[in-house]
Amino acid sequence: MHTVGPDPAGAALWGSSTGTRFPGTPERHSPGPVSAAAAERPRPEAGTGGGGPCVGGEPFRTPEPSFRGSRFLPARRRRRRGAVAMAAGPWCGGTPVALALPPLLLLLLLLLGGARRLRRGRARAGARVGARGGRALVVTAHPDDEAMFFAPALLGLRSAGAAPAVLCCSAGNYYNQGEIRKKELEQSCCVLGIPASDVTVIDHRYLHSEGKLPEGCRVLVLESVNLFRKYISFLDVLISCLLPRDALFILTEEETEQAKRAMRCHRSQLLWFRQLYLLFSRYLVVNSLRLL
Repeated sequence: MHTVGPDPAGAALWGSSTGTRFPGTPERHSPGPVSAAAAERPRPEAGTGGGGPCVGGEPFRTPEPSFRGSRFLPARRRRRRGAVAMAAGPWCGGTPVALALPPLLLLLLLLLGGARRLRRGRARAGARVGARGGRALVVTAHPDDEAMFFAPALLGLRSAGAAPAVLCCSAGNYYNQGEIRKKELEQSCCVLGIPASDVTVIDHRYLHSEGKLPEGCRVLVLESVNLFRKYISFLDVLISCLLPRDALFILTEEETEQAKRAMRCHRSQLLWFRQLYLLFSRYLVVNSLRLL
């Protein structure tokens, strides 16, 4: 029979293998007989836990086994830890995304700095096309094209000493707003430095060309670019300078704001997507042209 001494508080103690009550202790229900195998089982010392004796009426408790770092980790906890590791993995330092981010930011800063430097320091190409002191006629299809697409060419020609005029081949009368759009065209050209006397509108639905030009006249056609280049604003200056062209006009930041003011004169056509165009279009910053 295994017994222990009285506890400091004077509470009664019981044997763990029999129901024997010691003298002077209150009567309690006996746990009953136990098997011989259970009686022979070694009991832990006091304070070590297990199913051994009680002290102060409170049984000793065996600490739960720790599975930390063990391959016997319960399946539920293993799954939870695995899910946390998978969720945190892509954002951990040293991953390809974290390593590639600083070079990409550096490249973007270099592109921004290079484009701004070119806009400020590069000489305009108006004189290179032989327009100095001469006349230039800009032919557009609709009212607002002179600001939406040709503002760099018009401002560049004026800076080069040419006297540009605008010929618009329709009045934009689809919604019976032809007269309104004619006035908006004149206001826009006035912002770009072209007087109303040099603005002509011919409202012909079909125009025929015989492919003949007056002697000594050269025709430059605005270059169309892909969708990516069209909406990267002044960043396209770098690409336009590297590619072959016959004429190139680049506006400064102040001139770009002037072109945007001219575009805002077309209030009857200034829908929400035109506002986005004002923010991102490269045609308000750079014009690259080719000889026809």
